[in-house]
Amino acid sequence: MELGEVAEVIAGQSPEGKYYNETGEGMPFYQGKTEFSELYIGKPKVWTTNITKIAERDDILMSVRAPVGPVNITTEKVCIGRGLASIRANKVDQMFLFNFLKAIDNKIKGNGGAVFDSINKKQIEELKIPLPSLEIQKKLVAEAEKEQQIINANKQLIEIYEQKICDVLREVYAN
Repeated sequence: MELGEVAEVIAGQSPEGKYYNETGEGMPFYQGKTEFSELYIGKPKVWTTNITKIAERDDILMSVRAPVGPVNITTEKVCIGRGLASIRANKVDQMFLFNFLKAIDNKIKGNGGAVFDSINKKQIEELKIPLPSLEIQKKLVAEAEKEQQIINANKQLIEIYEQKICDVLREVYAN
């Protein structure tokens, strides 16, 4: 099945730069993947008073210009620029779609074949996606969430041990 059959794709459009600000006036504006994290997009650094294309809360944002493919989820209604597309699931579980897109992000290719690849709305809509039953989609999402919890716990453990190593080294070199 193609993504366009189960989700709405909204291509970003950048307002003129004169409408940008860093003071929080207007709507949060994201131009590309700069604020992407593991799951949810980070706090905005830029706002705009001229709203062009909107991504709703919980929409999937996809980077459509160098690099093509990385995805994140919106935490509020935002304005999106040319470097992003918003994907809003309507016949598929949103988190299933997010996890699938995240899993294939390094395989998504757009125009050009060079480092500065891009992908357009039509190409996103034509991405082939598996469509198991909603019950199986939810099971897969639950399994992915469990695995992510384990990954996050391991990252915390690594941070704790790295800090302990730094503390010991400081002690050794202080004496």
